[in-house]
Amino acid sequence: MKDLEKQMVDYDFNVVGKIVVQESPNKEELEKAKELGKILSK
Repeated sequence: MKDLEKQMVDYDFNVVGKIVVQESPNKEELEKAKELGKILSK
């Protein structure tokens, strides 16, 4: 994931947050996704 983040920054993307989910999200990942959604909606 760190390689992908670096690649996106190299392409001049603004990486706002990070979340990695395999299969279906657990409770902690869902909370993190909600927080990221709030940041992205501003």
